[in-house]
Amino acid sequence: MPFLAAALSKTECRRCIEPQAKAVQSATDRWGLLRNLPRKHTLVDLKCNNAAAVLEVYCSANAARPHKQQSKSLKPGLPDISELSPQLQQEWHPDNNALLGGRKVEPGSSRRVMWSCLNCPAGYPHIWQTSVSNRTRGSNCPYCQGRSVCQHSSLAAKAPRQTRYWNHDKNPKTPEQTLAGTNLRAEWKCPTCSHEWQAPVAQRVRNDSGCPQCSSKLAKRTKQPTFEEANHQLLLEWDYERNAADDFHPSNTTLGSNKLVHWVCHKCPKGKPHLFRMLPSNRTGQRVETLTESFPGNPGNGVLEAGLQLT
Repeated sequence: MPFLAAALSKTECRRCIEPQAKAVQSATDRWGLLRNLPRKHTLVDLKCNNAAAVLEVYCSANAARPHKQQSKSLKPGLPDISELSPQLQQEWHPDNNALLGGRKVEPGSSRRVMWSCLNCPAGYPHIWQTSVSNRTRGSNCPYCQGRSVCQHSSLAAKAPRQTRYWNHDKNPKTPEQTLAGTNLRAEWKCPTCSHEWQAPVAQRVRNDSGCPQCSSKLAKRTKQPTFEEANHQLLLEWDYERNAADDFHPSNTTLGSNKLVHWVCHKCPKGKPHLFRMLPSNRTGQRVETLTESFPGNPGNGVLEAGLQLT
């Protein structure tokens, strides 16, 4: 590595080599890796420093904390962001972008820099990295847009009830590290019955749902009574003969049943019964009756209304 040794001999470690030193005895022993140097510039003499704005030089005597040497091509001072829009100038992070020196930053630059947004509802600063050109084209804060996790957009903040069902053993992240709007299928565990299942995070947050197994058991316990148990007034219109042929009886048909049942209406002004079929759930929900089919054998002027199924 004669060229690398020669190049390194012109680069001085400001911490452990005197500025007057002109060379090092063993470049491979004394120096480590040069970082932030593009591959196409690996054979460029480091004295020119045209390869990158900042070079990180690792010294074996102080390798734990490598220091940065500014390029000679950089102008002293802060970056010139005067050509950026007022919003981008306001969200420019001055501290994290100080290493750019006094270079001029153009709106179409592909350089990835740091940005800061102070619009967090929880009062936390949003800091992220993206190119200047992306910001110029309309890219906004990923935290405010709900694409990155912040203290105000996490599952723990948006839906604290769902954290009770979070399976900490199988999920790689915590509720504080999980975005509430993500469609990721996470692992859940009921603290009551220990039932485990998978479901998208956003779906559970949107529905505020609980354990599916416990909900199923609760639905069975709250089953609606039958017409016989409730002694419902609609038994006066129950068509016993035709329902018996279909094995429908007041003792095995609940008030919320979704099966078509035969009924007889005796409110016809001409004294003729109206025969029709309708769901018990619709009738017990106090759905208004409409004019139905006249009694067979004595045609009337019956009108078929939507929602009624005549025989």
